[in-house]
Amino acid sequence: MRDNFKLNALSAAVLGAMFSTPLYAQETIEQEAVNLEEVVVTGFAQSIEKAVDAKRLADTISDSIFAEDVGKSTDQNIADALSRVTGVSVTEESGEGARITVRGTSPSQNIISINGVELTGGLGGSGDDARSDNSVDLSSFSADILSSIDVVKTAAADQNEGSLGANIELNTLRPLSLNERRLIGSAEGRYNEYRGSSDYRISGSYADKFLDDSFGVVFTLTADKNSIREDRIQNAWEEGYYEIGDKTLSAGGANRTARDINGNEIRVGLAAENESEVSVAADGNGEYFGVLGKQGTYFSTSSNERERTTANLGLQYQPTDTTDIQLDFTYTKQKVTDQFISLNLGYGGASPQAEDQITPANSPTNFVTEWNTVDVENRTLLRSYGRGHQGSTNRFEGERDLTTNVVSLRVEQDLTDSLTMAFRAGYSKTEDELLDGKGITTATWGTVTVGDLPDASVDVDAVGYDCTAGTCSYNTGSSFATFDPAYAAVTDVNTRFNPYDLQANHVGNVTWRTNFQTDTNSNINLDFDWEVDKFYFTTLEFGAKYSTREKDVQTQNENLDTGVVLIDRDSGDPAYVTQGMQNIKLGQFVDSAAFPYDDFLDGLDVDRNQAWVNGWPLADVDKAITLLSGQDPNTVGRSLRDDGTRNIATDTMAAYFKANFEFMDGRLTGNAGLRYVRDETEATGYGAASFARQNWMFDAQELFVERELANTSKGACPNEPWAFADENGNPVDGDDLNANGTKYFLFNPTNADSFNGCWDWRLTHAYVANNPDTYPVDANGNWRFLDVDGNPNYEVNRIFAMDYNGATPTVIQNDGLPASIYDPMGFDPNLWLSDRNLLPTVATNSEHFRHFNTQGLIYAYGDRTTSFTGPLGNDPIAQTRSASVYDSVTHNLLLPSLTLNFQINDDMIVRGAVSRTMTRPQADDLNPSLSITEQVWDPQDQAESGNTQLKLLTSDNFDLSYEWYFGDANMFSAGYFHKNIKNTPIQVYSFYHYESIRDQYDIEDLNVLIPHNNTDTALNSNCQVERSIGNFSADNDGWGLDCRDILVEGPVNADKATTDGLELGYTQMFDFMPGIWSNFGVQTNYTYQYSETSDVVTGDGRIIEPLPLPYTPQHSSNFTLFWENEKLELRLANRYNGVQLFADHAQGGIWKDATNRLDFSANYHITDKVSVSFNALNLTDETHRTYLVMNQARIGVDADGNDIFMSEDWGFNGDTYSGRTVGQWKNGRQFRLGLRAAF
Repeated sequence: MRDNFKLNALSAAVLGAMFSTPLYAQETIEQEAVNLEEVVVTGFAQSIEKAVDAKRLADTISDSIFAEDVGKSTDQNIADALSRVTGVSVTEESGEGARITVRGTSPSQNIISINGVELTGGLGGSGDDARSDNSVDLSSFSADILSSIDVVKTAAADQNEGSLGANIELNTLRPLSLNERRLIGSAEGRYNEYRGSSDYRISGSYADKFLDDSFGVVFTLTADKNSIREDRIQNAWEEGYYEIGDKTLSAGGANRTARDINGNEIRVGLAAENESEVSVAADGNGEYFGVLGKQGTYFSTSSNERERTTANLGLQYQPTDTTDIQLDFTYTKQKVTDQFISLNLGYGGASPQAEDQITPANSPTNFVTEWNTVDVENRTLLRSYGRGHQGSTNRFEGERDLTTNVVSLRVEQDLTDSLTMAFRAGYSKTEDELLDGKGITTATWGTVTVGDLPDASVDVDAVGYDCTAGTCSYNTGSSFATFDPAYAAVTDVNTRFNPYDLQANHVGNVTWRTNFQTDTNSNINLDFDWEVDKFYFTTLEFGAKYSTREKDVQTQNENLDTGVVLIDRDSGDPAYVTQGMQNIKLGQFVDSAAFPYDDFLDGLDVDRNQAWVNGWPLADVDKAITLLSGQDPNTVGRSLRDDGTRNIATDTMAAYFKANFEFMDGRLTGNAGLRYVRDETEATGYGAASFARQNWMFDAQELFVERELANTSKGACPNEPWAFADENGNPVDGDDLNANGTKYFLFNPTNADSFNGCWDWRLTHAYVANNPDTYPVDANGNWRFLDVDGNPNYEVNRIFAMDYNGATPTVIQNDGLPASIYDPMGFDPNLWLSDRNLLPTVATNSEHFRHFNTQGLIYAYGDRTTSFTGPLGNDPIAQTRSASVYDSVTHNLLLPSLTLNFQINDDMIVRGAVSRTMTRPQADDLNPSLSITEQVWDPQDQAESGNTQLKLLTSDNFDLSYEWYFGDANMFSAGYFHKNIKNTPIQVYSFYHYESIRDQYDIEDLNVLIPHNNTDTALNSNCQVERSIGNFSADNDGWGLDCRDILVEGPVNADKATTDGLELGYTQMFDFMPGIWSNFGVQTNYTYQYSETSDVVTGDGRIIEPLPLPYTPQHSSNFTLFWENEKLELRLANRYNGVQLFADHAQGGIWKDATNRLDFSANYHITDKVSVSFNALNLTDETHRTYLVMNQARIGVDADGNDIFMSEDWGFNGDTYSGRTVGQWKNGRQFRLGLRAAF
C-alpha cells in the first residue's frame, strides 16, 4: 500500500501545527503507519505532533484531531472537540455540543462521514417542531471509537460531494496499525451541579493482531448517562403588530392606549397638549401607531436524561502485500427521556376591554393606558397587563430513541505496480422514534371568564408583564376564586389565572406527540489511482459513485380538546370522546410530588420576588388522561394522520477525474480535477388544511350574504326558540346531554331552515342577552324603537347593516359592541331627533352578547362545517382537508477544483485553492406539501410550505493559507477564505389569502393560496372569511367579513450569499523556558467571518433586506493554556462565539448574544498504565440569550391599503436595539472524575 501525498521527505521529527484544541492521545503503542522519523513523546505534546504531521503532509487545507484518548479531555463529545477548530462553531442541545457549522454554513450543509460512509441522522428541532434536515447529531456518538478526525476545508474532485464548509471525516482505528495488543478500560463519575444529579460513563476497548499480523480486530464499547437541566424563559413575539391608539380612543376594536417609557400619555397623529403627553406619528391611515409586542411568555424547566451506547467492531485483513480489506460495524443508540414543566402567560388575542377605560367604576382612570407602556423609539410594547390576559401550566413527558447502524467495507488492491483500485461500499441507517409523548395543559376558560372579573379595574389582579425597569416582572394572580357549591359557577374572582388555584384551573388540553423518521443511505464507490510520474504529473485518479438517500418521515403533534376521539392503541378502535374538560379540576389530577427545584430561573432575567418562581402545583398527565377518558392512560392514544407524512428520496450518480502534479523538484505541488454529479429526487407528502374544531365559530359571509339575515326588507325571522331533537327525533332541551355527553345545542337545531331568507335582529343589533328588557323587540316580536310616525326605527342600537340592492351586497355599518346602548324601556323618538344624549342607556357586557351557548341568543347560527358536532362529527376529515402531493426534480452539476501547495522553505508553506462545491436542500424543504392551520386567536392563520424545485446550493470558493512551522510542535498560520454561495435557501414569510374550502370534504389538491390584497373581502372573493369567535368576550370587533390573512412560511432560493473569513492560529510550546516554565504551552486561534445574503422578494411582494448567514458569528476564538510533565497534565480552555444570526421570524431575525465558555481538565498518571482525570465544564456558568431585530417587520397599513414595513440594523452592530428578548436559558456546570487503566 502506497503512502499519501507528501511535500518532501521529512528530516524533523515533531512539527508544530495550527489546529484547534485536539482530543488527546497518550498510547504510544497506537502509532499510525505513517512514514515519519519517530521520536517518542507523550501526553498533549503527542497529540500536537500527530496533528501537525497530518496537516503538513495533507494536500488540502485541513485540520486533524487525534482521538485515541478522549476520556482525559473535557471534549468527550465529538461536536465539542470540533468546535476548537478554526472556522467551526457548535450548536448545543441540552448543554452539550450536538451539531456543527463550518465557515458560515449550516449543520445541514456539511457532510460528516465515518470510514467513508456518509452518516444519516435523526430529526432536528424540538419535539413539537421536529424537522427532517440533513444534519447529524454528533452527541449520539462516543468519540472513544475514533482514531482521528479530519476537517477538510478545501475540495478536490475525489472527495464526496455535498459539503459547502468542510468534509468532516471520522476514522476508526485500523487494527493492523498497532504494534501490540491493546486492552483499555475506563470509568467515570459525573455530577451536574445545576440539576443535582450523578451519572456515569464506562468504556472498554480491545485490539489485537493474528495470523502473522495479517488479520486484526478492534472492538470498542461505551455506555454513559448524562442528566441535564435547562431552565428557560421563552417569549413568543407576535407575528403581526399591536395597534396603539390616541389617548382619547374609546372602547372597541383592537387598539390600545398607552404611556411611553417616561410616563407620558401617547397622542397618535395629534400634537401633545401638555408636558404629560408625547406625540407620535400615525400609521394605519392616521388611526394608530404600530408596535411589536409579546404574544406570550413561557417559563420552563426541562430535566433531560440521555443514555447512550456506542459500539464499534473493526476487522482488517491483508492476505498479501497488495491487498487490504477493512470491514467496520458501528452501532449507536441514544435514549432521551424528557420531563418538561412550564408556566405560561398569554397576552395576545385579547382586545382592550371597555370596562378598563374611563367608567364609573374606574372614575377618571383609564386602566388600558396605565397597563400598557411603549418604547416609542424602538416600537416595542414593554409593559402589558389586561383583564383578558390568561395563563396556564404545562407538563410533558416523552421518550425518544435514536439508533444508527453503519457498515463500511473497503477493499484496496494493487492491480499493478502503478495502478491501485479501491472499492468501497457503505450503508447507514438512522431510526428516530418518539412514541406517544404526552402532556397536559391547564386552563381557566371553563371556569373564569373576563365577565366574571370585577367592573372596577383597580380590583382586578391582572396578568401581564413589566420590562420597563430592565429586569422583567411577570404577574400572575394571587387570589382564589369562590364557586357556588351547588352549581359550580364562580361567585367571586378577581384574576384570570392563579397557578395555585386548584378549582379554577382545569384540563385545557392534552397533547399527544408521535414522531418517526427512517433515514437510509447506501453507496458504492470505485476509485483508481495511476502513478504516471511523467510530464510533471505524479498520479492520475478517476472513479465513480452511486448512492441513494431516502427519508421516510411521520410527525404528529396534536392538542386534544373537547370532542376528540381517542383510540384503543391495540385495536385502533375508538375508545372515548373527550368531553367536559372544564369539569376536571386541577385538584383532581395534581401530582403528589413537589416542584423539583428551589432555584428555578436563578440567574435569568426575571424578578424572582414572586411566589410562582418558587414552583406551583404540578399536573399528573396520567391522572388527567384517566379522568378524561375513563381508560388506562397507556391503552389509549391518537390515530396517525396522513398530513404529517412525507418521503424524500434522492439517487445520486457521480464520476470524477483528478490529476496530481509537482514542479520545482517537489516544492510546488497540487491537483486539478473535475467531478460530475447527477441527482434525481422524488418527493411525496400530504397537503392539509386544519380548521378550528370548536363549535363557537361564526361565518358572517354565510349569515349575511348567503342567508341574507341582515336584510330588513325580508320578513322578520320567526319569534320562536330554537328546537332540538335526539337521535330518535324526540324533542329535547338544548342543555340536555346525548349519549356521548354532548349538549344538544351544539348541534344544528331542527328548525334551522326557518331561519333562512329572513331578518334577525339578534345578529344586527346590540343588547344584553340575559336581560330581555334590552331587546329591540317585545315578547310578541313587536319592534320597540319607533320613529315619530310610529314606524320601526331600525337604526337605534344597530351595529351591523348591509345594502342588498346591488348585484353584490355591501356593508354599510359594522361596529363592535358599544359600552352602552339606548334603553328600549325609556326610548323617546322625539329625543332621538333632538338630543340623543338625554335618552336613557344601559351598560352592555360582552359576556352577555354573542354567546355560543344557551346564555346567548345566536348559538344556533354557529358555523359547524369544521366542528366535531357538524355534518361529519368526530371524523378527522371534519377538521382537516388533505390531499396527497408529488413532485420530482433532476439536477446536473460540474464541480471543478484546483489546489496548489508551495513550500517556501523547510519551515513555511503557502497553500491556495479554488473550487466549486455543492450541497443539497434540507429534506423537509423539498416536501411538496402546503400545511395550513387556522389560528382563531391570532391576527392571521399560519401555513408552512415546501419546495421540491429548490435548486442545489453551489459555492465558488477561494482559499489562501500561510503556515510557518518553527521548532518542535510550534506553528503560526493565517488563512483567508471567500465563498460565493448561490441558491441559498432561506425561509421567507409571505402574506396571502386562501380559498374557502371548509365545505369541500374531498379535495384533489391544496392549491388554494390567493395573492394578498387588503381590499379583498368575502363579498368579492372566494376567500376564507375571517370567522368571528363566539362566547369569548375578547371579540369586541364587528362581524368578520374580510378575507382571512394567512402567513405562509416557506423556502425560496436567494440569489446569492457571500462569506469572507480570516483564520489565525498560534501554537507555542515553551520548552525553551527554564524549570517548570518549560512545561507550559499555549494554543489559540481566531476566526473572523462576514457573510451576507442578497435581497429576496417574498410571495406578497416584499423585499427582504440582506442578512448574514445563520450560525455565523463575526468573531470567534479559542484559547487554551496547558501545563504538563510526565505525571500531570493541566489544561484551561476557553471558547468564545460572538453575536450571530440564530433563526428567522416573521418580523425579522432572531439573534444570539455572544457566549464565553471556560473548561478545565486535569490528568494524573498514577503509573504508566493507570491515570485519573478530573474535568470541570462551563466554569463561568454561561447564560444564553436570543433577541428579535426587525427586518421588514409589518407594522401597519397605510391609507391606500398598503402594508407598512420597518427594518433595523443587524444584530452585529453595537447600536442595534437588542431589548426584545426571545429566549434565555442556562444549563449549569458539570464535573467529572474518571479512572483509566491499560492492561
